[in-house]
Amino acid sequence: MRDLLNEGNSAVIVTVLDKQGSASREAGTKMLVKEDLSTEGSIGGGLLEAMAVMLAAEAFEDKSFIIKKTGPLVSAEYVGPEDKNELGYFNKLAGCIEQKKNMVAVTRFKWRGQLSREMLFEEDYFRLDRCFSKDGFGLEETEDELAVYCPIFTEDKVYIFGAGYIGQKLAQLTGMLGFSTVVLDERMEFANRERFPEADGIIVMESLREFGRYISIDKNCYIVIATRGHVDDTAVLEEVLRSGAGYIGMMGGRKKRDEAYAELMRKGFTAAELEGVNCPIGLDINALTPEDITVSIAAELVMVRRGRNG
Repeated sequence: MRDLLNEGNSAVIVTVLDKQGSASREAGTKMLVKEDLSTEGSIGGGLLEAMAVMLAAEAFEDKSFIIKKTGPLVSAEYVGPEDKNELGYFNKLAGCIEQKKNMVAVTRFKWRGQLSREMLFEEDYFRLDRCFSKDGFGLEETEDELAVYCPIFTEDKVYIFGAGYIGQKLAQLTGMLGFSTVVLDERMEFANRERFPEADGIIVMESLREFGRYISIDKNCYIVIATRGHVDDTAVLEEVLRSGAGYIGMMGGRKKRDEAYAELMRKGFTAAELEGVNCPIGLDINALTPEDITVSIAAELVMVRRGRNG
């Protein structure tokens, strides 16, 4: 879409808004229809796709958007180079994708015929009191508009719980290794830009247990638990154990680990769930100093990432 606009061409974006029947693709699937009615991508082929192209032709004619039932509910939104806002938006969106930034692309179809777009990042979640995941495509309909949320998650993200010395040094390494890094803590005097200039995000909250209001965790996420004490570490571990994270590691020796695990098993967690936690965290490199420990943690993250990606 960005390239077409920069070349002075228009197109129509077709999106499946809900799934109906075996022919249609999942909700959120998109297809691009060009001015000559050729297409990029597919929403399922056959009659559904043919009807979508016809819908796109109407959108080209009106230079507007259409939302219509063609089996599943489908939107066809005209995008043209004459609108500099559209050009700016798609340039920024494509840039974020190329930089592997996670985001949610939002299209707001106003019932009075207008359309607006925005991008949401993690720092926006708290304002909405809503989190998103890779599979979190969704619709919100009001009397004024239909908002369509399309998550675009492309990066591996490290969440470091704890802004102490280990967290500070680890954030330097994970950023260098290509992980998007977010630091979470309750202490603003520790979790700040001065101490974490390389971090992609810094989140300060009243309680670490509130992190679900700020972030979304999925299989592309790596959790490092290194808070200021055993109680907070155990509390965070309790919240993330069933989050679907691709990696969970917790600072501490075997005694601390055993105490935390015993407490969580009393709360209903199973031994199998706890076996998936890396504790003590990091590869065994005979680490002695905090710097050694951060290298061992970073190495373990890379090992897990490489194993997952082949």
